[in-house]
Amino acid sequence: MSNAQAINDRSKKINKYIFPVVVAIVCVSLVILFKKKRVENNTASNYVLPTYYRIPPFKLLSSDGTMLDSRDLKGKVYAVNFHFTSCQTICYKVMDKSKKLQDRVLDHQTDLQILSITVDPEYDTPGILSKKASELGAKKGVWHFLTSDYDSIKNLLMNGFKMPIGKKMRNAEDVYDIAHSGKFILVDHNQKVRGFFENMDELYTSYLRIKTEL
Repeated sequence: MSNAQAINDRSKKINKYIFPVVVAIVCVSLVILFKKKRVENNTASNYVLPTYYRIPPFKLLSSDGTMLDSRDLKGKVYAVNFHFTSCQTICYKVMDKSKKLQDRVLDHQTDLQILSITVDPEYDTPGILSKKASELGAKKGVWHFLTSDYDSIKNLLMNGFKMPIGKKMRNAEDVYDIAHSGKFILVDHNQKVRGFFENMDELYTSYLRIKTEL
């Protein structure tokens, strides 16, 4: 037998034993990965959203001149954000997130409501808000632009949603600003706050989770 043939025979014998070992390692790895993923999915599906506090009854004036009563939202889940139309700081991002959230609601034909409440009611009249709603493509019955008198809004934010609101003043850039939160508040069908979000994927996933509770 030549050396070349001997080496070839030896290689075949080695491969005969190595191949089953490699296959076994791959199979075990896939089983471990599958089990880990299943545990993660089970954990996620069993996760229960926290419940914080109940929002008191409120009435706000919509951009179309009609009143929105919190009783109209009974049985519905809604996301609330705060803004003002002359804002030059965080409001652009808040509105952009709201628009993307509305797009998702419309694409999936779900019933999540979006409430954008102004923190500058003296300037943001229904007419001004209507113009802003039109610019952003707000869909009637989905995305609501809301206002009231300043005292009512301040009371609703601080004592209802438990969110801060500052006074209108000029900032370092000599631009009028009103301190307020950029987070979205998710309120369930029982008027209870279920979460505070900056990420709309997380908010929408939480909304779907609430829907399973109905």
